[in-house]
Amino acid sequence: MGGKNTGRDAQLVDRGVPAAPIERFAPRVMVLPFIDLSLAPDPMHIADGLTIDVTTELARFPNLRVLSLNTALTYKGWPVPPQRLHDALGARYLLEGSVELSSDRLVVTVQLIRAAADEELWAERFERLGAFSLDDYDDLICQIVAGMDRHIAQVETEGALHKRPSEVNAYEAYQRAIHSFSHNTKEELQAALDLFRKVTELEPGFARAWGYLAYTTIRGVTYGWIEPAAMDQAQDWVRRALELDPTDYYNIWDLAFLHQNCGRFVQAERAYQRAWRLNPNDAELLAEMAEFSICNGTPKLAIDQMRRAIEIAQDYPRWYDWTLGHAYFASGDYGRAVARLERDPALPCHARLILAAALVHLGEPERARAIVGQVLQEEPRTSVEGLRQTDRRRRPQDRAHWLNALRAAGVPERPAGARPNVAAEEV
Repeated sequence: MGGKNTGRDAQLVDRGVPAAPIERFAPRVMVLPFIDLSLAPDPMHIADGLTIDVTTELARFPNLRVLSLNTALTYKGWPVPPQRLHDALGARYLLEGSVELSSDRLVVTVQLIRAAADEELWAERFERLGAFSLDDYDDLICQIVAGMDRHIAQVETEGALHKRPSEVNAYEAYQRAIHSFSHNTKEELQAALDLFRKVTELEPGFARAWGYLAYTTIRGVTYGWIEPAAMDQAQDWVRRALELDPTDYYNIWDLAFLHQNCGRFVQAERAYQRAWRLNPNDAELLAEMAEFSICNGTPKLAIDQMRRAIEIAQDYPRWYDWTLGHAYFASGDYGRAVARLERDPALPCHARLILAAALVHLGEPERARAIVGQVLQEEPRTSVEGLRQTDRRRRPQDRAHWLNALRAAGVPERPAGARPNVAAEEV
């Protein structure tokens, strides 16, 4: 799991001033002036506004280097082949768009193009009927930039995965690590850790790699795959990331995640809010803020955050459904929890436990026990005691709500073969 005036960054590179690794490797992106297709003159100048605001908001993503608005505007009204923009400006990706406004409808189309090959990577049509509000406009900007970031990341990752491991640079190793982390097994998490370590060896100044190394370690601890003592090392890595780049919202996000999993809820909330202010277009950050809200005892806020994240992301990753299902469970809406979780036929073990707990509350203990039996076959060390040790809920009643349901679903008190821990806290 990203300050950043990317126009400034491009100037620094052009002047020969050393740039941070993420700036040197991140792809250059150009937002071409939107074309106005309205039949009547547009007094709102929405086409120009979209060009300006998409460029500005896209610059919040530090994994992208956005060419300046002034550069883009020099091409207004001058169709230029994408390959020429690639060769002349180093633009790897281009966004083209058009606007058609009438009294009762707004239609915006966008196309994301890989410039060197003149290849369309993503196209979307956004339509708003009726009166057009400021909220509609803000949502439109957010969906465009989030879609661009998501599809560019996919293409960059695919390119890194097709290279031999011995040929990848630090940025490509970082992309491969993120891909590994996007899955949910112990082996894949370990593979991600190894790759993030490789990035720090290749580029010790790559702040995000240190932050992600910490983040991945903390995830491993929360899943019970890494010993809790590793949290001390994770804290050192977060500190290193922030020393290298205190303005990257990804590093502040890692700090928030560390605070959350150390039980420092006030500090965690402040850090999450600070990261969100730096980039309110990142659906994944908002989804993780929903995870924090569940642990913080505010599941209704978590539901709102997840719905908004889904709205921003549109074709969102699987784990959004798991988190929304968890938020419904925590709020006591067990029917919606089950319905959301059952959208995914291949839930990982930790999400299946949420499903089992919700089924207990719906009066379906047999189904819950069958699910827990499958989990115990895959992860036989699963136990109430182990889950209590890694649980990060702030309120004891929320922890009891969770663990008591798992007991009823058949999760054993202690791992198979373990001696009773008389000192263990009872819920």
